[in-house]
Amino acid sequence: MARDHARVNVSIWGSSQFRSLSPQAQHLYFVLVTSSSLSYVGVADWRPKRLAALSDGWTVKAVERAGQELSAVGTVVIDEDTDEVLIRRWMKYDGLIGQPRMAVSVANAYAATASSPIRGVIVHELRRLREEEPDLKGWGQEKLQEVLNEPSKPPPKTPDLAQTEVPFGPNQTSPTPAPAPSPSTPGSGHLQSTDQRSEHPRFEEFYSEYPRKVGRKKAETAFNAAVKSGVDPQKIIDAANLYAQSVQDSEKKFIAHPTTWLHAGRWDDEVELPPTGTEGTPSIWDQIQPRQSEG
Repeated sequence: MARDHARVNVSIWGSSQFRSLSPQAQHLYFVLVTSSSLSYVGVADWRPKRLAALSDGWTVKAVERAGQELSAVGTVVIDEDTDEVLIRRWMKYDGLIGQPRMAVSVANAYAATASSPIRGVIVHELRRLREEEPDLKGWGQEKLQEVLNEPSKPPPKTPDLAQTEVPFGPNQTSPTPAPAPSPSTPGSGHLQSTDQRSEHPRFEEFYSEYPRKVGRKKAETAFNAAVKSGVDPQKIIDAANLYAQSVQDSEKKFIAHPTTWLHAGRWDDEVELPPTGTEGTPSIWDQIQPRQSEG
């Protein structure tokens, strides 16, 4: 059954966290909440071109930046591979689990979600909601219990923004704001500081080495997150070089997206390089790692 309305409680403006967002991010949030594609688990279509067309003068780049801002504070989870976006706390604040019949609709909406990462976060949020409100009538539905037994995955977090999750929803009644990150320079906007956090001086080296050039913005954010977590950027760059040496151009469709490669921590992979064309000429692997003696 398609939605014909959306509930947005006016107390959302009492959340300091929501008010700290840029106008573009706030606008995108309301666009997503009122989207006709929004499912009963809070999943909507993520198509920046279509979203940008909903407002005169809104650009695709501005939509993507607003989405990045909402992602950074934990309000949404975006999967560009499946063109889906999850509003994380939608199920809590929409009150569907309190209605047994609607709880079945939640289970069906979960089954219709294509993104594996988003499906894992949905289960995570359902289990969290069950701990917070164990007396909701919908928990007794067999189909919903089956969903709760599915694999759970905590939402991805940007290391320096992990504490800034926005705990508000479409019909929030008691906002509980968390501390908001301050802009890096006086007078700078929230979007500007978010963009600065996603940049790293050595990302360009990594991207030039990596054999598949897709999703640059997401890859940049993932690279920065890996470095901030303590990984040596030179190690990532060297590993990307080795990975490029190990794949063939004819296999391009099988080459991992750079964001996927970074999120999986594949700089620690053991890479098998093809044999060199000239006998006695050292390979890239020989130049980076000491050659082990035979025998």
